[in-house]
Order: sequence, then structure tokens, then C-alpha cells
Amino acid sequence: MSTQEDLLQEGLERLEADQGLEASRQGMPDEESGMLSLVSRLRASQAPKRDQKIASSQRKRLQAMYTKEKKMGTQEAPRKWYQDWRLPVAISAVVLALLVCGLATTLGIGSYFLVNRQANIPIAPVSDELEGEDIEQVDKIMSRLSPSEALLVEPRGLVEIQEHDEWSVAGAADIITVNARVRTGSLSSASLIFNDGSRLQLGPNSEISIDKLDANPDKGVREVVLTQWSGESDHIVTPVETEDARYEVQTASATGLAQGTEFSIRVMPEVSSWYVSDGAVEVSGVDASVLVGAGKMTTVNLDEEPDEPSYFITGQGEVSYIGENWVIGGQTYLTHAHTVIIGNPQVGDVVFFEGHLLEDERRVADVIVLIQRNPANTFTLIGEVEAIGDVLWTVNGQTIAVTDITEVDEDIAENDLVRVEGIILQDGSLQAERIMLIEDQPGAPFDFTGVVQQVGDDSWLVSDVKVSIDDNTLIDEGLVPGDLVRVRGWILEDGTWLAGSIRRVLDAPGTFEFSGTIDSIDPWVVAKIPFETRAWTVIDEGLSVGDLVRVKGQIQTGGIWVAYEIKSYDQALVTILIGRVFSMDPWIVSGIELNVDEQTVIVGDITVGMLVRVEMHLLPDGTHKVIRIEPVEGFEWELGCHYLIVTVVSVDGDHIRLEGWPDLPLDENVEIVGDLKPGSIVQIMICFDEDMNVKVVYILIIFTPELPPPDIDDDPDEKGKKVAICHKPNGKNPHTIVVSSSAVPAHLGHGDILGHCP
Repeated sequence: MSTQEDLLQEGLERLEADQGLEASRQGMPDEESGMLSLVSRLRASQAPKRDQKIASSQRKRLQAMYTKEKKMGTQEAPRKWYQDWRLPVAISAVVLALLVCGLATTLGIGSYFLVNRQANIPIAPVSDELEGEDIEQVDKIMSRLSPSEALLVEPRGLVEIQEHDEWSVAGAADIITVNARVRTGSLSSASLIFNDGSRLQLGPNSEISIDKLDANPDKGVREVVLTQWSGESDHIVTPVETEDARYEVQTASATGLAQGTEFSIRVMPEVSSWYVSDGAVEVSGVDASVLVGAGKMTTVNLDEEPDEPSYFITGQGEVSYIGENWVIGGQTYLTHAHTVIIGNPQVGDVVFFEGHLLEDERRVADVIVLIQRNPANTFTLIGEVEAIGDVLWTVNGQTIAVTDITEVDEDIAENDLVRVEGIILQDGSLQAERIMLIEDQPGAPFDFTGVVQQVGDDSWLVSDVKVSIDDNTLIDEGLVPGDLVRVRGWILEDGTWLAGSIRRVLDAPGTFEFSGTIDSIDPWVVAKIPFETRAWTVIDEGLSVGDLVRVKGQIQTGGIWVAYEIKSYDQALVTILIGRVFSMDPWIVSGIELNVDEQTVIVGDITVGMLVRVEMHLLPDGTHKVIRIEPVEGFEWELGCHYLIVTVVSVDGDHIRLEGWPDLPLDENVEIVGDLKPGSIVQIMICFDEDMNVKVVYILIIFTPELPPPDIDDDPDEKGKKVAICHKPNGKNPHTIVVSSSAVPAHLGHGDILGHCP
């Protein structure tokens, strides 16, 4: 039986073949017949004519309204892909395109997204003179534009203007004239508004020049000729009824001519891609032109004809597979040599994508941008360093893997207090991305990646944040405006952001983290830094102005700061424990009995065997108060049997105590190979039944020390007893290291052996 989509497709094909509405819907059910009638009426309808003088005045008024709403903190709907990736609902104008192509949901989302991603961009105050002023003064500034001028607004990050062969940093309300160039750096963006209300927005790492400019709506005249040299641009072109009106964008590989149209361009070396969300753009390459209509795109390679226009797609979703093909939100997308991937997304992360459809309806991804890391894949732990190795550390009783790319502060030694941030691997083990020494700090810490805008003797401007420097600030040599840097430091009591280090980075992860008091909630401002939130931002309940919070988020490629987490910041020492639940009465996680009370927040349905994240505060008496217990999604012991390598703490008749585990029963059927003693390193097989009860089945003694160490419970000071092992990183270059006994099982599990290397 044909599906509804098939029936509609057949009817559309007959309608396109001019067989008439009645013949086209013959034999269709009522619902499909009604939809086809709607399509027929839409095709026959005429767009209303607009008075250009009225339209121009309305556009200027809207620009002023956007400015006022921005001051009031209004969050607008979808924006350009590099600024905001929330998807709206499809509109009826796009439904026609959906029905024609037979992919209603996907294309509806994509087309409407691009139609709206520019029109809803609020404009920031265009100059300092507007602070505290009303809409009429905004109108006054807009009215000062001549037909041969454009107004630069909303500069974020590093934005520069070239006039008379010299580049200078753009201001918030600079006037741009013919022959000028505008360029943006990483994590940067800017907009140009022309006198007739048309608007151009530049994305990051983009450059455009104004070749001709005469936009006079009062006379119905427009001649705008631009050259885009690199990067991304969005265009909203005000309709003009004059037949010879011209709005043209040139690239190295193609030229596009548009009238009342909304479109976007992406320029890469020797290739440009054109996306039209409203109206049409005539795109010309070598010896050929194509007309790209709404909802379609084309790609033009250098010295070649434009590709036949195809429907574009856009959206967001969770990544479940990465390779030559990506699976995003359950759909498969092909990639190609020019696919742009930003932010190094991983499986489980949420990404935004743009792409197009092939003739066989396969989906192709042209751009994939990381939106949000999966919080279930990350951890933060604060604790004392118990052992340091080449590939494994022990912090706060937990074994943590380190790699060649793990960032480790200098001069960290055993017994130091550190903060470890990293990812949780598929087997539940922890891998560090950063290990930071915790010392007496002058204020609340901050850490962000941004683009250098200004360099001074006492302060720098980085991604619109003024950071102070002093004689102790570590600064990489040769840094200049335009460089990407990572800035770490402290927010002092007087609100100063004091940089402890400014270091060059090679890419733009664009993450940030800082702590401070809430200055405003609508809009959000913390420690004098404004930022935005999204529907998926995790925000603690009950926050109010004046509260101390920690903010984590991402600086999007257009320069907007977007928080994905705003949480209360308790200056007490926070310890994070990640481990298995072995008991819930009392609570025991990885062998540690937890001080759980009625104030402890327990998230979700936690069961024995589940991997959980425990947040604890260190109290003055040295004990821990458990604040929160939540599952680490995706990691649970399955029914059946598992092998572990662990240290034996004690053996008492029919019970055994393993490091990190509660007492386990030993029955007469347990097979034990070797001399089982306290301190033995063993391989043990345990099995879970349907009720998640654990049973020991087999124990193989790998090593037993000549003098067993004291029982850890009886002599806590011996918990860090040192053991020499032969360490073989990646199976090569064996060398002897000394670690605590608690770290031995993890090393043996990675192929190391006990004792000195031969």
C-alpha cells in the first residue's frame, strides 16, 4: 500500500505535468486530496506588492526595536548557524517545497531555519552615544546614512576595517564606504546595514569588500556590488521594484545576483556554496548560470559550471556514529573533502549541521558544528595526589589515565591538592584532559579561549573581556591581535579579571568557565560578563541576583557566549567520586561508605551495580557530606560474569574484602589458585544474578608480597604503601616506576608487571 508521502508525490507529479487539480487528486483519500488542493492554491497565489518607501521606513523602525529589545534582554529566535542553532517550526511557504521533494519534516526545518536565522538577529547598541537614549535617537543615526554608506554594527571579537590600505579595529558604529574592506577573526562576527535596509552579516574568519554602493530607496535605486574573499556571509536584501536594481556578490569561483532575497554564501579555497532561503539568486560560473530558488543551494568550483541546484537541509541532533558517514539524530549523512567540522564532536555530543540532498535523496553534510558536549561523558574531581605515573595517576583513591595531550600543571607532586577534569571512557574508566594544581588563590578562577583584540602593558582585550596582567602573568611570546589564546586566572574581589597565563592555542574550542556573583538574570550577567542561555542550559533552581555561581559554556564561532551550565558555587572543597554502587542501605560506592542524609539529592532510579557520580563537600572535621548522587548514563554492570584485577585488603574465613569493594562472601565452591593473603594482587571473576547480588567464582593470585601490608582499615597511613612495577607505556620502552599499592591493579591491567624492569 502506498504511504501518504507516496500518494502526495504522485499527485504533485501529475499537477506539475499540468493534468489539472481534479485529475491529479483522483482516487486520493480526503486528507491527501485536501492537501493537494492547498498546494494548488499556493501555486496560484500572487505575492502582495509593497510600497518601497513604507518598507524602508518599517525596516529602520525594526532595527531600532531590535536595539531596544537587546537592551531589555529579549532572546530572539533562531540565528545564523555560527551563533545559535535552535530550530523553529516549518512555515507554510516551505511546506510546498517539502511536498515537491517528498521530505516534509527535514526540509521544512532547514528552509525555515535559514529564512529566519538573519531576520531575528537583534542589533546591539550601535555606539556609545546610544547608551541610555531612546528609539528616536537610533532612528536618527540610521537616517544619517547616505546612499553610498553602510553602518557597521554588532562587532564581536576581532573585527577590522581597511581604508586607504591600512587596517584598523572596527568600532560599534563605524561608517563604511566604497572600496573599504571588512574582515573578522576567529570567534568573531559583524553586520553591515545599507541605507535601503538591506543587511549583510559576516561570520568568523571572513572578509568582504564593497566595490560599488548606491542604495537610495527614495528614488528606487540600488547598486550594491560586493566581493567576498573568504568565510561566511548572510544577506537580507530589501525588495526594489526597479528592474535594473542590482545586489551582486562576487567570489573567486562564482557571481550571485539577487533582488528581494535572503541567502547565504560560504567561500573556501577554489569553491563557493550558495544557500537561498527566500526569493531566488542567479548564480553564474564559467559559461553557465543557474537560478537557485528558495530552499535550494548550489556549489561552484573554480573554473567550472555551477552544480544543479539541490534542496538543502539543516538541523541538530546527537551524534551516534562518526566516520566517512556520520549518524546524527538517527539519520545518516555523507561527508566529503570540503565538509567543515568545527569543535571536534564525539559520539554522544549534540551538533548542528547544514547540508544538501543528492538526486537519490541521500543526505550530505557540508558543515558540522559542536553545540554541546554530552555531560555524561565528562567528570571533575578534586582531591589529593596519591601516585604519579606516566600513564596512570591516583587521585583521591581513583585511578585516572593520562595521555600525551593531557594538560598538566608544572611542579605537581604527591600529596598536592589538584583539580582533574576529563572524560569517562566507554568502560567507565577516567581519562584526564586537565590536571590543575590548587593553591591559595586570590579570587574565583576563570578559564576561557578567545581571540586577542588588543594588547596593552597593563591589560589585554580578549573576546570582549578585559583581563589585567602583572609581572607574574605567563604570556607566550609573539602574541598579536588575531591570535587564538587560552586565558586562565582569577576574578578579584573588586571585579578585576587577573590573568595568570595567556597561552597560544592552535584551534578554537571556544569553551569558558568562570565563577562570580549574579549581576542580572534577564539578561544573564555574571561577574560583569554578559552571556546567553538556551533551552538545554542546566540552571540550578532558586538562583537570584547576588548569588555566587560557576558558569560553564561555549563561545560560539560568531563570538556569542552561551552557557550550558549555571550552578551554585560553594567555595568549600568539592570532591567528586565516580564508582559502582555496591549497596544502598547503607550507601557504599566503590567500597566507600557515604554519609547520605535527607538533604542529599539523589537523581533518578539508581540501582546496585550502576556507575554513579557522587558530589561531596569536605567538612572542617575531615569527613565528607554527600551533596548529590546521580547516575553516569550508559554504564551499568550487566547480568553475567566479569573479570577484575584488584588488591586484597583482608581475608576472614568465609568473607573477602577487596580494595574498593564491600565484604564479599566466599563459599566452598570458589576456585582459588595460589596463596591468598592480604595484600595479594589477584584476578577475580565475579558474577551478578538477576537481583544484582554478587558472587565470587574464581580467584587467581598474580602476586603476593613477602611481608603483607597491614590491614588498610587498621592502619590508614599505610594505604599509600609504595610498590615498584615495570611500566610499559603502549607496550614499549619499559622502565621502573614506583606507585602506591592502590594503583597496582590498574597498571597490571594495562600490561605492566610487578618488580623492577630487567
